[in-house]
Amino acid sequence: MVTSDLVRYVQQKLERGSSPEKIRQALESQGWPKSDVYEAIQKFMAPDIRDTLLDLEPQAPKPVLSQPTLVWIFRIGLAGVFLVNSVVALVEPISFVKLMQASLMGHFIHSFAPFTTLIAINDGLLGLLILSGRWQNYVLAWSGMWLLAVTVVKLTALSF
Repeated sequence: MVTSDLVRYVQQKLERGSSPEKIRQALESQGWPKSDVYEAIQKFMAPDIRDTLLDLEPQAPKPVLSQPTLVWIFRIGLAGVFLVNSVVALVEPISFVKLMQASLMGHFIHSFAPFTTLIAINDGLLGLLILSGRWQNYVLAWSGMWLLAVTVVKLTALSF
């Protein structure tokens, strides 16, 4: 819908020397419908220029990875971290036990064997859920909190 604000904006830009093409590109990049932009610009253009303006096609965008592709790359990478960590917790649990013993947790907890099983199950489940795309908000919150806990364990392992 062509609004008075849109018309006023076009008029001000034209008065300040902006080309109709630059105005069109700016407005379309902000989400204005092409037909509304053309209509607003036409109000201030001479008839011979209007016809050429209508023939202008927007420049093709430079090829970039699409957002869904980027999301999948991120999901595969993050899921990979969790899945590999799950396997390591099963295959080499002693590395996790040593890390937790060296951390702040080591002052309060003395048996870490159940934690390695918990880590393996948790990380495996998180990895699979991240790949599945199900319950994204919950999985994102859960993985974020888990990574924060891992960060605290690793930082305190350096300090204690």
